Amino acid sequence: MFAATPTPTPTPNGASRRTEQAKGAADARLLQAQAEAKAIALQGEAQAAAIRAQADALKSNASLIDLRKAERWDGKLPSAIYAGAPIPFLPADKPAEAPAAAVAAAGPPR
Repeated sequence: MFAATPTPTPTPNGASRRTEQAKGAADARLLQAQAEAKAIALQGEAQAAAIRAQADALKSNASLIDLRKAERWDGKLPSAIYAGAPIPFLPADKPAEAPAAAVAAAGPPR
């Protein structure tokens, strides 16, 4: 009814036991490598999902970029601004208008 499993014949130098131990160690390394590969794949999928969510948020709300810039800004303006260089957080497409009080204080144009 039940088939007998053959038992390894013991050798005088214990080679059978060492073979089994080596096989067990190899199986453990294989399982460890498979677990690490699965963890890397899951981490990659999670990062891809986060990137997709950020892209969708940017598509639906363009001012989110300005919010991100403001969150990362340390409050310091550049120490040197060159001619034509944009000033941070000031829109480059709209010309800045001087306040009326500043124009009146400067006097008439010469």
